[in-house]
Amino acid sequence: MTPHNKPARVKVFGTGETIEVAPGVTTAPLPVVTVPRVAVARLQPVGGGDYRPVVKVLGVWARLTLHLPQELGLKISYSVLRRLALAQFVESRQPSPCCFEINLESLEKHLEACTDPEFWTPEKRRRYIEACD
Repeated sequence: MTPHNKPARVKVFGTGETIEVAPGVTTAPLPVVTVPRVAVARLQPVGGGDYRPVVKVLGVWARLTLHLPQELGLKISYSVLRRLALAQFVESRQPSPCCFEINLESLEKHLEACTDPEFWTPEKRRRYIEACD
């Protein structure tokens, strides 16, 4: 609180929107686009048998390459990811003729949905199989 018992205001892009993160402590909320949602951590040796995580923040869209599944720590192939995208289980786009991208947030949601043993209905299986025919 300010000396006059009024909450301090912090402007966000001129909106004046604030949040109180602790009693008497206000700040501007982070716009969703500035908060990275997907990161990949690799273990880097530091000697003596010890490792430290090295984090690489990824954008929401990632170019689908042969190595992307490995970079994400997934034990699936490039062709499986592409088929999931073509069957519209994972959001994708093609910004140029030689570039195919997938939405990593959409992939995360798909992986979470697949934890349900009832997820792969006969209709969904058919869509997946027909995606590359």
